[in-house]
Amino acid sequence: MSDAETEIERKFLVADPAVVLNRTGQRIEQAYLFTDHTTLVRLSRLAGRWRLTIKDARPRLVRNEFHVVLPDELGAALFGSGAARVSAKLRYQVPYQGRMWFVDVHDGTGFALAEVELTRAGEELEIPPWCGAEVTGDPAFLDVAMARPRQWPAQTGRSGDRT
Repeated sequence: MSDAETEIERKFLVADPAVVLNRTGQRIEQAYLFTDHTTLVRLSRLAGRWRLTIKDARPRLVRNEFHVVLPDELGAALFGSGAARVSAKLRYQVPYQGRMWFVDVHDGTGFALAEVELTRAGEELEIPPWCGAEVTGDPAFLDVAMARPRQWPAQTGRSGDRT
């Protein structure tokens, strides 16, 4: 039901967004339930499954993270509970030189980032021609930095809804 791991990941701006043309992306919705300078707690929904992640929030190449799959009822309740920051994106898998790259296109902005996971920090990597500048370690390009405050409807007339 849960697993802990070390994430070793490099991130790049996507210089050529055509890399995702004619590919099918998976929608990922995320709610950030807690963040501070060292830790973040994120709820994600991907392919109909809810996953709670506790992760090292410091922007760096190697970060620790812990995942727990949640039952639908709990995931939906937490997601709708008023998390301060939410995001949604389409994730595309793009193979290149024997590795799987993930290209995330963020809703509302069309902003795209590419990431690739490594098995060790010093591992050699051939960067695809559709990648631009590397942004690994830049806090401006963490998913939580790109999440936006939740927008609640002004008035719905149902009790318990936010106004």
